[in-house]
Amino acid sequence: MLKIKSEYEEAYEASVYWRDQPTGKNREKLLEELIDMMTAIRTYLAGAGYTQGEVEREICLVNIKNQNRGYWDEAGGSGDEIESGGIER
Repeated sequence: MLKIKSEYEEAYEASVYWRDQPTGKNREKLLEELIDMMTAIRTYLAGAGYTQGEVEREICLVNIKNQNRGYWDEAGGSGDEIESGGIER
């Protein structure tokens, strides 16, 4: 978890630079740091024994939950519920 925290801090710092100075260089640095953070998380998940299938299923469930909350709807959500497609925990 310390590695994830460290990568998060680097990504956050890069996001501040990109927000304040939205140059191509800062955008690329932010992408690099976000991918570093993703890699640290994936490494932790693998070390904790989660399978790729478990991770993919959970990603789908979280995406459904977030879409139901309207996170991807610019108007704040339509209120329409999304079916889980039979995916269960």
